[in-house]
Amino acid sequence: MTLTKSDPASTLRRWHSYSLKTLLIVMTVFAVLIGSRAQQAHDQNIATKRIRELGGEVTYDFKPSFEETYRRQMEAQVAVATGQQPPVYDDRPKAPKWLVDRLGIDWFARVTEVRLAKSMLVDDDLAVLTRLPRLRRLTLRALPNLTDEGLKHVGKLRRLEILDLSENSLVGHGYTDAGLAHLSKLTSLDRLTLDSSHIGDEGLKHLSELTKLESLSIESTQVTAAGLKHLKRSTRLRSIGTTIPMNDAMLASLEPFKQLELILPLHETATDNGLQHLRGFRQLKQLDVSDTQITDKGLETVATMSGLTSLSLRRTAITDTGLQQLRNLPGLTQLELTGTGISDAGLKHLTTLTALEHLGLNDTQIEGTGFRDLMAQKTLTSLGLSNTRLTNEGLAEIGKFAAVHILIVSHTPISIHGLHHLSKMTMLSHIDLSATSIDDEGLEQLKHLPTLKSLNVYGTEVSEAVAANNPNWNIVP
Repeated sequence: MTLTKSDPASTLRRWHSYSLKTLLIVMTVFAVLIGSRAQQAHDQNIATKRIRELGGEVTYDFKPSFEETYRRQMEAQVAVATGQQPPVYDDRPKAPKWLVDRLGIDWFARVTEVRLAKSMLVDDDLAVLTRLPRLRRLTLRALPNLTDEGLKHVGKLRRLEILDLSENSLVGHGYTDAGLAHLSKLTSLDRLTLDSSHIGDEGLKHLSELTKLESLSIESTQVTAAGLKHLKRSTRLRSIGTTIPMNDAMLASLEPFKQLELILPLHETATDNGLQHLRGFRQLKQLDVSDTQITDKGLETVATMSGLTSLSLRRTAITDTGLQQLRNLPGLTQLELTGTGISDAGLKHLTTLTALEHLGLNDTQIEGTGFRDLMAQKTLTSLGLSNTRLTNEGLAEIGKFAAVHILIVSHTPISIHGLHHLSKMTMLSHIDLSATSIDDEGLEQLKHLPTLKSLNVYGTEVSEAVAANNPNWNIVP
């Protein structure tokens, strides 16, 4: 076998040939990428200029959304009010400033949000939005010339996640049920606002494919409870904003949406049968059934809503016995029982509510002795007992709740001899003693409370001189 010696010059030529080919390929790919990016930047620049000409605003991906900006402003105000340093955010593009100034921001950032409100734009002006392929959030509010034709352009923005089309019928003809058909392909939408529009039940048919929806607002529209059946596949819905009365029919229409976290207060005609449609709504955070026909039987349904943090049963027909259904709601922080027939006997059923912060018992049969059953409630900060049968003996039990900040005991039979029981409530900042038999002598017993700032003594025997002698108290005479 004969071995041929490789020619170094030949090898070098082949290496150079391969290197040149590779370099040519790399340069070609690079040129294509640069060209593509240049075209995208050009398109975006045209779009942003036109949007601003129409009176709109844009947000780039390195900037917070308008909602986030508002949240930060509120956060900063709270920080300043509490003597803290407001947080600092770095919202600059990743590219060097000199390069951004040289080439323009559209080379280095994508527009993710557009807001157009009260603009005189016409439908065809919205075609420019298709030049923004990364658009996620779009607001088209109070546009007098927006019609179904304009929604055609909106329907091409397949990456949209948040869309606000509210208030358009207030200033113009607006869009119709038929126009919503253009939105049927926006399957990435998770929030849709259609408030104050002419849409009705037929319009919701076109939204049946929007299965990722988590929030839908249809306030001041012609949609009825029956129309919500078209959204039965949108099982991710956490919030439905509506002005439809929450009667039994409406509650029935909500049955498929077991992920709901918020619903409006129930209508006065709502009954236990209607409430049953919400059985097993474990994500629901707040429920207000005040002034309805709900009874103890309805509380059996409420007991299945294990995620509740706020429950209002004001002026319903519930009894002490019914309260035992609440023992399965350990996450409750707010409980309103004002205007019910609850007495001290019912308080023993609240012992498992160890997260409770506010308990409203105004206009009930409470005398106060039942609070001895609630000694485990270390988190209680607000207690309403106005117009009850509260006695000095009951006040002695209440005085053991050292974490209470706000105490309302107006229009009760307590006397000056009971106020000394409040000596251990060192966190009290406000007491309402209006329309009781308290006088100057009684108020003297409250002087040792270190955080007390506000007292309501309207309709009592307390004199104006007390206010003058206690400048640190804000006394409402």
